[in-house]
Amino acid sequence: MDTTSEMRCSASPKLSTMPVSRDPDQPSIDWRGGSKPDAARHLPFRGALHLDPLSPHSLYLPRSRRPTQGWQGAAQAIPKPLACNLSASGSLVLLNPTLHRCSQPAWPFTPCTDTLTLPDPTPSISVVIPNWNGARYLAGCLESLRAQSYRHFEVLVVDNGSTDGSDRLVAEGYPEFRWEPLGKNYGFAVACNEGIRRSTGDLVALLNNDAEADPDWLAELARGAAEHPEAGFFACKILLFDRRDTIHSAGDFYCLDGVPGNRGVWQRDEGQFDREEPVLSACGAASGWRRGLLEEVGLFDESLFMYCEDVDLSLRAQLRGHGCLYLPEARVYHRLSATGGGETASYYCGRNLVWVAIQNLPDTLLRRYWPAIVRSQAGFAVNSIGHFREKAARARLRGQVAGLLGIPRRLGRRRAIQKERCVPDSYLLSLLREPQLSNERS
Repeated sequence: MDTTSEMRCSASPKLSTMPVSRDPDQPSIDWRGGSKPDAARHLPFRGALHLDPLSPHSLYLPRSRRPTQGWQGAAQAIPKPLACNLSASGSLVLLNPTLHRCSQPAWPFTPCTDTLTLPDPTPSISVVIPNWNGARYLAGCLESLRAQSYRHFEVLVVDNGSTDGSDRLVAEGYPEFRWEPLGKNYGFAVACNEGIRRSTGDLVALLNNDAEADPDWLAELARGAAEHPEAGFFACKILLFDRRDTIHSAGDFYCLDGVPGNRGVWQRDEGQFDREEPVLSACGAASGWRRGLLEEVGLFDESLFMYCEDVDLSLRAQLRGHGCLYLPEARVYHRLSATGGGETASYYCGRNLVWVAIQNLPDTLLRRYWPAIVRSQAGFAVNSIGHFREKAARARLRGQVAGLLGIPRRLGRRRAIQKERCVPDSYLLSLLREPQLSNERS
């Protein structure tokens, strides 16, 4: 089989097939789009079209034929509105297609099999909840999932060796949800990865154990994934648990000085972030990820242990051409570091900010903006020294030192990440921000 003409298809067991042509001698695709109803493009067709399992209205191009620029680097998608039917002559008719962020559409192409692959109309979702001694909050989290309006989902509570009775809570109170014990505390990243590996859904939804989801959270993730096949992962609107009119994250950003932040953090929610739009990153406290993206890009970097691992994965996904879409109606209420924070958070944030920048920023951007990165790190160090009597400040300083000392060991990972990059520097630069004021960061 010629792999250069092979169509890319997200992995899913929920696929059905049907023949696409009644005329094997001269089949064709009737490509009707553009500003005029009669506008059409006829493309040679002999084989199969594989549609994304999360949307019955998306068509993927092969990696070798993809545009040099585009939203989704692994494959370019044609989102809704799109009608797909067999014409009387045996042609496959695609109505009103549009390509997103594509300057050089990679047509024509020649698929290589003989079936049309149709998706399950309702995507399955796997909710993965990492847990470590979070029993006092876990019940509220699981109750919010039990109340979801969307019902095609599974829940995996992945436990990092809790000793507070979390296991009994789930077994006795929520037997419909899966308890996945790891035996000891391997950290947030490992727990998420194990949950992803053990799950089966087309879409993976991550949720912190100290968060509670709006009843329509999963329904909005499923809708967004179905209507926007050009997006590989999804950011949610995260509000404070005890002040539900206050934003914690409306999607995340990353600055040119190597410091991430949350859009809208501490702002009163007055509709200023109620528009679906592309963002750089999704907050790990509540987010959705296509399984196909995770299989291509990889899972969370387990060496980060906890904190900034969501930023790292988001940057790696963007470097591979997978865009992030912010879904304002996918709402979650978060208690903020109820099962983390303090010295632990300070240490790992201090260390991981250095590593994430070193691993993910392309050479040209790193050379251009290294002075800004140095200034931001120096600012953190000076602040920590000024509060040296505080444990969290000393932990942050230790983390920065560990980050600097660990740079040589990160260079191999950097080479691997940059080798797989398939978007130009200009694309990533368009997503990055100028350094923000301190009150604009979480």
